Amino acid sequence: MKKKTFFVMGMLVVLLVSGLVLGGCPSDADDDGDDNPFRGNWSGTASIGGDSASATISVTDSAWTFTCPDADMSESGTYTRSGNTATLTKGSVAFGTAAVSGKSLIVTITSGDYTGGSGTFSK
Repeated sequence: MKKKTFFVMGMLVVLLVSGLVLGGCPSDADDDGDDNPFRGNWSGTASIGGDSASATISVTDSAWTFTCPDADMSESGTYTRSGNTATLTKGSVAFGTAAVSGKSLIVTITSGDYTGGSGTFSK
């Protein structure tokens, strides 16, 4: 009887430890908990004034920087987002829009010297 009680107690301890170890693991190891789809460094091609060139856009929690070296262009500002869409603002003026679709970031410039420009970027 003593051996049986010791065995059952040992099994309970093993189950308890296993539950604690597995309970501490995230449900999706690839999910970093980041709910902001814009955050990160994106690179791709921008079309500005009919010409296409390599460009990058870096996005933090509240700011963005758009750089297109071939067009000698660098712009930055803040943004507000709603789900997978964002309004890019430079100073107090809306500079453009951005949308995340799948693994792509699509940017359209809506004001300033580069109105009508656009770009598609990936991380």
